[in-house]
Amino acid sequence: MDIKLTFENEGVVLAWVVELQQVNAPGLTFLSSPSDYLQVGVWNHPKDAILKSHIHNIHKKNTDRTSEAVIVLSGAIHADIFSENQLLIGSTTIAAGSVLVCLKGGHGYKILEENTKVLEIKNGPYFGPEVDRTTFESQCISCQLG
Repeated sequence: MDIKLTFENEGVVLAWVVELQQVNAPGLTFLSSPSDYLQVGVWNHPKDAILKSHIHNIHKKNTDRTSEAVIVLSGAIHADIFSENQLLIGSTTIAAGSVLVCLKGGHGYKILEENTKVLEIKNGPYFGPEVDRTTFESQCISCQLG
C-alpha cells in the first residue's frame, strides 16, 4: 500500500493519507483493511477494461461509528487528527490529489486556499449532527489563527 502518512494512538490506526497519483499498481488496489468501517480502493485499469456488472447483496453489517474520507480535488486543507479522548495526535496538510481516510478518533479541518474543493464520503445512514458527532475545541494553534 502506498500510504504517505499514518496517525496512530495506542496501537490503533485513526487515520491515513494517500497521494492518489502515487497508487500505480494495475487493476484494483484496496488501501483499507477488509475490517475497516470505510472501504477505499483505487482503480487503475487499462482502456477498454470491462468490470463485471454486479449488485451488492443485502446483509447486515454492524457499525457503531461513522468513518469518513475526504478527497481534496483542488486547493489544500489543514487536517488535525484526535484520539478518542480528544487529544491532538497529529496534523498535516492535504493537497489536491490526496485522500485522508478517518477511521476512528476525531478530526478537524481548516481550508488553506481559495477555491478549495473537497469530496467527502462516509458510511451511512446519517442521523444528523446532533446524533452523529460531538464537537470540541481544537488544540491546534494554526487552526485558531485568523
